[in-house]
Amino acid sequence: MSWHFPKLDSPNTLIVILTIMAMAVHIITVAESNNHIPFEIPVIDAASYHWQALEISQGHASLSRAFWQPPLYPYWLAMVYFCLSPDVGLARYLQGIFLVMTVLLTFGVGRRLTSVRGAFLAALAVCFYGPLVFFSGMLLPNAMGTALDMIVVLCLLRLAEVPTLGRALACGISFGVAALAVPSIVLVLFLVVGWLGWRIVTSRDLRKNIILGSMVGAGFLFCIVPVSIRNRIVSGEWVPISTNGGINFYIGNNPHADETQSIRPGDDWTPLVAMPFREGARSDAEADAYFFRKAISYLTNDPAGFIRNLGLKAVRFGNAREISRNIDVVYFCSLSPALHPLVWQFFWLNFPFGVLGVLGIFGLITSVRIQKERLIVGAFVIVYALSVILFFPASRYKLPVIPPLMIFAVLGGERLVNAFRQNRKHAWLFLGLLGGIAVLVNWPISVPMDLMHLDAELHTDVGIGLQTRGRLNEAMEQYDKALVLAPDFAEALYYRGTVLRDMGRTNDAIVSFRQSLVIRSDLRKAMHDLALLLFDKKGSSEEAISLMRMVVAGDQDDRQAMTNLGIMLNRIGRKDEAMFWLKKSGAIPNHTR
Repeated sequence: MSWHFPKLDSPNTLIVILTIMAMAVHIITVAESNNHIPFEIPVIDAASYHWQALEISQGHASLSRAFWQPPLYPYWLAMVYFCLSPDVGLARYLQGIFLVMTVLLTFGVGRRLTSVRGAFLAALAVCFYGPLVFFSGMLLPNAMGTALDMIVVLCLLRLAEVPTLGRALACGISFGVAALAVPSIVLVLFLVVGWLGWRIVTSRDLRKNIILGSMVGAGFLFCIVPVSIRNRIVSGEWVPISTNGGINFYIGNNPHADETQSIRPGDDWTPLVAMPFREGARSDAEADAYFFRKAISYLTNDPAGFIRNLGLKAVRFGNAREISRNIDVVYFCSLSPALHPLVWQFFWLNFPFGVLGVLGIFGLITSVRIQKERLIVGAFVIVYALSVILFFPASRYKLPVIPPLMIFAVLGGERLVNAFRQNRKHAWLFLGLLGGIAVLVNWPISVPMDLMHLDAELHTDVGIGLQTRGRLNEAMEQYDKALVLAPDFAEALYYRGTVLRDMGRTNDAIVSFRQSLVIRSDLRKAMHDLALLLFDKKGSSEEAISLMRMVVAGDQDDRQAMTNLGIMLNRIGRKDEAMFWLKKSGAIPNHTR
């Protein structure tokens, strides 16, 4: 009896190999990074998705407002929590499905653009692409969105190959599902419109192409309309998917875009979110529309500034730096020995985009016109890149263009090798082009986050997560790490003070609050908590009342501060003034005497 082993270049064998490798990479990196506290505690956006999923899984989802963020990812996470366990580590393991999907879809798309072996190499590059591996292990929708966007690419290729009604409907559904995770994909629908327009011109079959377009639209609406109806029922207003699009568009498109792009949840974020309501907005949908109007007003009033800002964002998108939104990807990965080899910086060189992305751009430039399939995938890369640039670039928002670029990286490598074999003159021209792209892509640039202490902020955010879970000693360790990295980081000093207060170390807490205010005199939450400690523990009523007045002056919508000011004034016998603030805060109805 003889054994027959499958050939290593058999597509089915390669699919099995890629599946095992993608699963292994994900399991190893998650297992190793789970040993480090910063990976254990979701922070900022990840924390938001975590708490949303917990509420949904426990049946406490908000039914009084439209979705703030696209709902697909938090509901997927809630399903994991409900069916299995609300365990962050387990959820991180399960998200490996998105990395496996992306790798296999890259192989499937790659086979339509290059050889089986070339598609395997592209999928292998995706399997080890550090930022994608990193975000596949984070409680964020970007890995899910990347996998769903690759389904869109595959559906586009299948529709262009054989334009049937079924494939048109499937294409529309793929767009709709992907948009419920990350709505940026909606701009790619213009590719379908352009393709149908080209078919009308060349084939002169208006009726058939209108039907195809209608089927794409029907598939898309089939996914979106139920969400829109739900938003209408609970909020009374039509919101297609979510209400965070306007503020994100404004953040990247206003006269002070570099400043707004560096704003994250905290003292600076709250006034930004409240801006439309101070201007008369009465709902989340009106606030969303307000931000869109503000950004469009910037375009109409200062088109040169808008275009200049757009160009700057395009340069940042194409740069090899892993631009942070809330977390520094390079620093985060440096905390994990398993992830660090996959994401690093060495002088000008930024890995992996500074190498693989360079080759991908080279392949896109030199190979995109050779066949229809490559043109479609190349157009997807360009249009999706524009959809991100229209808002603002960040490492995690760039992920959906990475798998197609890895296919073009293989094509670029093939073009370069073939040129050296066939025509040395063209080969040196190609090599010069590749070198020029490498220099431009790796050129050092400044980004809005450069002035921020992102490494210290990470430890501070992790400390906050530990503190909310009652792990005070571990939280203190994180705040101390933050202050080693950035001794002048007022937020870390403030939160360190809150831990000291919770531990009963009042004097040390007061010192920490005062230190934070020396560095940042407008840190209202430090003023507020210091005032409470001074009043309750030290009897320093005048200083406490003065601080609380400063808090109220800084935000006249802070009802909690107004209430506390009223209580303080009442306790020292200033009844009339106390009543004024208690009524203004709503703690006492205005008709009360």
